[in-house]
Amino acid sequence: MVTNATPEQTVPEEKKEALQVKLLEEVNDNPDEVKFDLRKFNKTENQVLKAKAALSTIQTISGKEDVTVTLDIIKKAKQVTKVIEDKRKALGEPFREIVEKINAKAKEIISNLPTDIKRAEDVVLAYNEAEEEKRVKLVREARGAQLETLGLVKTDAGYSYKESINIAMARLDSDDKTWAGIVTYLTDQINDFNIKEAAKKQKEAEADNFFGEELPSAPPVQVVEAPKPVKHVSSFGGSSSAVKGVTKRWTFSIEDPALIPREYLIPDEAKIREEMNKGNRTIPGVKYEQKESLTSR
Repeated sequence: MVTNATPEQTVPEEKKEALQVKLLEEVNDNPDEVKFDLRKFNKTENQVLKAKAALSTIQTISGKEDVTVTLDIIKKAKQVTKVIEDKRKALGEPFREIVEKINAKAKEIISNLPTDIKRAEDVVLAYNEAEEEKRVKLVREARGAQLETLGLVKTDAGYSYKESINIAMARLDSDDKTWAGIVTYLTDQINDFNIKEAAKKQKEAEADNFFGEELPSAPPVQVVEAPKPVKHVSSFGGSSSAVKGVTKRWTFSIEDPALIPREYLIPDEAKIREEMNKGNRTIPGVKYEQKESLTSR
């Protein structure tokens, strides 16, 4: 256990090495073994409180004398900040090299794992993708059979009923609820179409037999019934669900930055500041101005 280190203390190289080994051995068993006595900051913390109290007295400036007093308070407050920063760096220095070695060793140990994990994940995802393709194929075949039961014929673009009622192939990939609605709608549309076709033929027959002794009988109306619903899509392929642990999430990649709307573009302020400091203060859309700042040393 490392405790009570001071800015003046140094850790010999052989002890650093031994401590590094000990920390690596105990990284899992004793994660809280390396400690530090924060009471070493007590004195500086009191100075901060005093500095805050002094700064709180500054409300208005009445004259040059107030400016002098205020600048002196600000100067001392900054000195307190610097002392704490210096102490922090001094106290942490003995541990910095050890931490760097620990980090390097840990990275070295696990360096190959991410690649192997990614490869194994890709194998699972490839299997899941193949299974999904099988499932989609079975769903499309089952739904296509439903449409053929209604009298639709498969075309390059999808399915069609007597070239009057059409459904795009992509609609076969709808969710179960949407698909059920599509089948009901198509059933109604086909029956309505057949009724109108039968009435049209009846009128044509009556016109052809205008002077006939007997009126032609009305042609029968072809009525279709909605086919039975197919099984739930997740049951296709003999699997009740997708591979456990596989989820879908939206991702994106930039294909053409020129097409991205302005509200999704962020100005490169670091680059603008760099150019400004070099003397280039003519970038369109940027306002340049000088502002006063207080320097106290």
